[in-house]
Amino acid sequence: MKKVFWKVIVLASLVMLLIPDFHPERFYTSEYHEWLDILHHSGYFFVFTTAILWVFPGCRRFFPFYFLIIGVSVMLEVAQLWIPRRSFGLMDMGSNILGITLAYLCWWTISRLRARSRKKADQSDQV
Repeated sequence: MKKVFWKVIVLASLVMLLIPDFHPERFYTSEYHEWLDILHHSGYFFVFTTAILWVFPGCRRFFPFYFLIIGVSVMLEVAQLWIPRRSFGLMDMGSNILGITLAYLCWWTISRLRARSRKKADQSDQV
């Protein structure tokens, strides 16, 4: 049941990417800056990538799936050329890749730390 919830979250977030006029600048006035846009895009793709890694454990191998997610990110950004009231941006694409990369680095670091603590626990059990 828990995995079903996360699968729905992943699918819903993909659909949200294609909704016209779903952009934070709509909610901010003159205080909206580029760094907020970078934070929005990279944060969204950080959460999206982390959810995918959690739901689909077979996707945790770094090399092929990392580039697949980046490819999907690029395709979604390019698709905005044809979606009304959406715009293509290289900075947005870079922010997406930043979020994906940070999610993979965090996932990898946490996995390594957990494996190291399990190894130490196993060694102490054997003694």
